[in-house]
Amino acid sequence: MPTLLSAGISVTESDLIAYVPPVSSSIAAYVGHFNWGPVDELVNVSSEKELATIFGAPNINAGSQLEFIPSYLTAAAFFQYGNSMRVMRAASPDATNSVGHSSIYGYGYGYEDTLSTGPNIKNKEEFDLLDFAVAEEGIRKNELLFARYPGLLGNSLEVQFYHADNASASFTAAEVSALSLGVSSQCKRLFGKYPESTKFTVDNQPDNKHDEIYVAIFDSDGYISGTPGAVLELYQGLSLKDGNKTSTGSNNYYVDVINTSSSFIYINASAVQILATEDVDGFFDLTYTLPNFIFTGGTHGIDGTGVVSNNWNPGNVEVSLGQDFLLDTENTIIDLLCAESFESDMNLESTVKNKLLAIATKRMDLITFISAPLDLYRQPSNKAQYIINGRDHLSNASTSFAFYDNTPVYVYNKYTDKYYWIPACTHMAGLCAYTDAITDPWFSPAGLNRGQLRGVTKLAYNANQQDRDDLYNNNINAIISLPGTGIVLYGDKTGLSRPSSFDRINVRRLFIMIEKACKKASKYQLFELNDEFTQRAFRNTIDPYLRDIKSRRGIIDYAIVCDATNNTPAVVTTNRFVADIYIKPAFSINYIQLNFIATRDTVTFTQISG
Repeated sequence: MPTLLSAGISVTESDLIAYVPPVSSSIAAYVGHFNWGPVDELVNVSSEKELATIFGAPNINAGSQLEFIPSYLTAAAFFQYGNSMRVMRAASPDATNSVGHSSIYGYGYGYEDTLSTGPNIKNKEEFDLLDFAVAEEGIRKNELLFARYPGLLGNSLEVQFYHADNASASFTAAEVSALSLGVSSQCKRLFGKYPESTKFTVDNQPDNKHDEIYVAIFDSDGYISGTPGAVLELYQGLSLKDGNKTSTGSNNYYVDVINTSSSFIYINASAVQILATEDVDGFFDLTYTLPNFIFTGGTHGIDGTGVVSNNWNPGNVEVSLGQDFLLDTENTIIDLLCAESFESDMNLESTVKNKLLAIATKRMDLITFISAPLDLYRQPSNKAQYIINGRDHLSNASTSFAFYDNTPVYVYNKYTDKYYWIPACTHMAGLCAYTDAITDPWFSPAGLNRGQLRGVTKLAYNANQQDRDDLYNNNINAIISLPGTGIVLYGDKTGLSRPSSFDRINVRRLFIMIEKACKKASKYQLFELNDEFTQRAFRNTIDPYLRDIKSRRGIIDYAIVCDATNNTPAVVTTNRFVADIYIKPAFSINYIQLNFIATRDTVTFTQISG
C-alpha cells in the first residue's frame, strides 16, 4: 500500500473472490501405430474425421498400409463417446520419409544419385532443426522435396509446380509440345488461370517478372485418399521471391507457405535453385520446364523394404517411447490413457501395458485402461484363466489407477468394408467420457444407463456368471452381451487388489478430479505468508467447491483442516503449508438383493416391516 507524504486520497482494491478452477476429466490419450502423421508428438484430435486427416485413414487402396487398421480403429472408437483425445503416432526408428524426384533428373532424389530409402524426419520440429548446409545422415542439401512424415504413404505423393515457363497459354511455336500443353491444360483446369507475376511484384518490384507459382499435390496411387490421382492440396498465387507479401501483408514466399501449411510435404529452402532461378534482369525462370516430382523411398522401417507384418514387433520400443512425453504432468493434460494391443505376443503386450501402468502410478492423476489379450478370440477354452494369466504377467498390476476389461471387440471398418478385432480400451475410456458428459465423473460408467458400448458387433468372450465371478475377484471387468439390451460394461472395479474405497473407478475418478482442482487452486498460496489469514482464505476457497460436489451426490460429507493444528510453528518455519481434506465418497451399487416374503392375510405389514 503506498504511503502518502502529504494530504491526499489513495485508492486500492483487493480481490477476495477466490474459487477452485474447473479441471478436465474426459481427455483421453492414445499411443499407437498409424500410416501417416507426426511421430513422437502428442496431437489434439477432436473427431474421427480429424483423426483420418492427420494420421491417415486405412483406405482400401493402401496396400500394405492395411496392417495398421486395428490401431486406427481403436483410436477412432473413442470418438463415438467423447471428442477430446491426444494421439501420438509411434514408429520404428528406421522409418523413412519419401523424397521427391523428377524424371528430368533421372531417378535420383533432387539431382543427387539414387538412394534406397529416404531420411527420417519425425515431425515439423525435427525438420526445422535440420541443417541442410552440411551433409547429414540420410539427408543431402540438394534434395528439394520431402514427404511430411515417415512411412509408405509418402510414396503415393506427386507434386506439380506451375509457372509461366510451363503453364502459360502463350507458348511460341518452338515451345509447343505435348508435354507443355498437357501441363498448361492441367493448370487451367485446376486453377482457372495461368501464373504470371504476383500483385506484390507488380506494385512494388516492377522490374521483377514471373515470380508467381502454383503448386498442386496429388495422391498418385490412392494410398492417402483412396482415389488414385486425387488432388490433395492446391496453392495459388505464391511467390518465388523470398520476402514477398500477400495483399494482407502475410508471408507469400512459396517455401514458407508450404512448410507452414501443407499436410504432406516440406520444401528444402537450401535447394530451391533446383526449381527456379532469378536472372540479372529480375525474371524468374524454371530450371526445367517440367517441375513434376514423384516420391519414393518412404518405409515403415523393415529392412528398408517397407514390408509390414506382425513380426515387425511394433510397440516393444516405439509405443513405449511415449512414456517420456506422457509423464509431463505440467504440460500434458490427460485423464484417460490407452494404447494399442498386439496379437499373438503376450510378452510384447506386457511391455506396453507395463509402461502404461508405470505412467499411471507415477502421475497419479489419470486412469489407464488395460485390455484383454487381443488374441483371446483364438483361444478355444479357459478364456477366463487366459485373461487372468495375462494380468498376472504384468508388473505392479494392483493399482487403483488401472482398469482391466475381459474381451476384445469386433468392429466394422467402413474404409475396407471388413470387420476387425480391436482392444476394448478406448471404448472403456469413451464410456467414462460419456458419463462425464451426461452426469459427473463420480458416477460409475458401467451398467445399462451409461455402460452400453457403441459400434461393437460381437465379443470375443461373453463370460457367464461363474466366469464373471472369477474375473471380478481378480479385478477384471466383464463386458457382456445381453439379449434385447446390447453389449454392456458390467463392472466398475479398478485394478487395486486390496480392499479399499479406491477399488471402484467412480471413487478413484472422484478423488483424481478433486485432487487436480485443489492442487490447481493451491498454487495461489505459494509464496504467501503462512498465517491465519492465508489458511482461512484457502478453506474459504475449497469449501464451496466440495459443497457443490456434495449437492451433486459425489460425496456424502467432507471436512477441511487448515489452521494452527496442522500448521504448527515447526511446519511454518520449514516453509511448508498443510491442509487436510477429509472426504466421504459416494459408492456405486454392485450387488442387489431383493427379498420377497409371503405372509398370511391376517398379518399387518407394520408388524413385520421393521
